Amino acid sequence: VYVHTNGDVYAGTQVGGLLRSKNGGDTWEKVLGTSLSGASSNNFYDFVYNEVNQTFYAANANSVFKSTTGNRGDWTNIGTAKPGFPNNLVRVELAVCASNPNAMYVLGSVNGSASNTFVSNDGGETWVSRSAPGPIPGQDFTNGQAWYDLDIAADPFNCGRIIAGGVPSYESTFQAISWSPLP
Repeated sequence: VYVHTNGDVYAGTQVGGLLRSKNGGDTWEKVLGTSLSGASSNNFYDFVYNEVNQTFYAANANSVFKSTTGNRGDWTNIGTAKPGFPNNLVRVELAVCASNPNAMYVLGSVNGSASNTFVSNDGGETWVSRSAPGPIPGQDFTNGQAWYDLDIAADPFNCGRIIAGGVPSYESTFQAISWSPLP
């Protein structure tokens, strides 16, 4: 749930899409999801509003979208529609750096395990695959529970530093090139 400074309330739901209320929750309108803006899932996991570029970001089961208005059908697919973004995720967790919205990070769930980390430094126009969080390549830091034990965050003051949460938590100081365990 996110409450915008204009009073609009956004709620990412599991089956109903991304909903918005303009009247304090009395009525809701689906603004993104299946059959809107090319989305193929109504299952939403992340929602971010970035003050720097005044843009909304939403992550559903398999992609990432952005909008400057938040209006119904006024969203652009910056995930599966862009080069380098994976097409096999069934849950997408998103981090957008607060001070530089061009720096974006995605972790996803693939067959219950965490995916590699996907990094964009151009606001989602292109993505590169980097290592998955954890000390050993190929060892899943969510213990097969990425369908609910999964999150990612970017340091708002150092956009190259990210933290990934699974069963344990890991930190990368340079855009998922390598990871270290957090105590």
